Amino acid sequence: MKSPIPLADQISGAATAISDRAVTARLAVRDGFSRMVGSVLDLTPRRGTSYRRIGGTAVTRRETQRRAAIAVLAFIAVVAVLGVAVVILDPFRQEAPISNVTEGEAALTDARQKADEVFGSADLINSNPTQAQLLLSEAWAALDRADESGVVDQDAIAEQRERVTAGLEELYGTIEVSPTQVYAAQAGAPLQKVVPGPISDPDASYTIAGDAVLRIDPATGAVATVAREGDGTGAGLATPKLLAVGGPDLLILDDGGALWRWRPSDEVGGGTIGLINVAGDQQWGEDVVDLETFLISADQGLYRLYVPYPPSGQILRYDPTADGGGFSAPNPYFVSGRRRAGVPSASRGW
Repeated sequence: MKSPIPLADQISGAATAISDRAVTARLAVRDGFSRMVGSVLDLTPRRGTSYRRIGGTAVTRRETQRRAAIAVLAFIAVVAVLGVAVVILDPFRQEAPISNVTEGEAALTDARQKADEVFGSADLINSNPTQAQLLLSEAWAALDRADESGVVDQDAIAEQRERVTAGLEELYGTIEVSPTQVYAAQAGAPLQKVVPGPISDPDASYTIAGDAVLRIDPATGAVATVAREGDGTGAGLATPKLLAVGGPDLLILDDGGALWRWRPSDEVGGGTIGLINVAGDQQWGEDVVDLETFLISADQGLYRLYVPYPPSGQILRYDPTADGGGFSAPNPYFVSGRRRAGVPSASRGW
């Protein structure tokens, strides 16, 4: 069947032929390019083909997990064993902490340097005693720190301490004395309240031993009993409790609250004892723990008496009577702020 349009069939046939040839050319170009790429790839080096072993995936994963768990447990066990070993063996370690070594050695070095500065060319003990005392005191404290560290050589510390001690003794004028026993206390009669002798017997010492008052001569070791329980007038001396020295007298307070005077008549323990009249309303009992005196006139043998008296919170001062035979009513030695301000004191027995 022909187209009614002139030459239409010829033109359609030519177009179809051109399209078929274009397709053929494109396929030829593509095939040629593919052959060229293939040829190039054939010339490149090749790795041998590896063969994979295909097994059960689930089985392999479980095996891996089991081995990992065993490894973790083994690691924990090793750590635990090491921890126990450290705890058990730690007390046997002899190694000192580095910090202690450092601090101790630093303290020893500091002490040595301060001692060198004192005893060096400047000779601070003679040229500047105040500075020398300060440096030696600091050196002593540094040696204590070195000793407390527990890691510094004791011989080195002892060497420096000997130097520092010698310097301090020179600064303070210290002298070494050798003790000598002059009296051995008897069993059941320990010594109490040792005092020097009165002005007429200054080289002797007096003390209480049990129910007696003793005179001890330090030069010869001679011992004499100067007063004993029951001596004196009336009921006599009760058990001696306190001693004090007032001018020419040795004062003895017994546990009954009575005050006695013993006055020596020679230097071997002879003397006389008598009761002293003390005015005032105070009753000296167990709360009186000390006596002190202040010499007013050595020629007349007059002295004041001071007694700490806890019930009044005061130290009571007793002035001697005109004849020297006793003491007048006391006055407070320490006056409180309330007393100075005019406020009456609670204790009116002065």
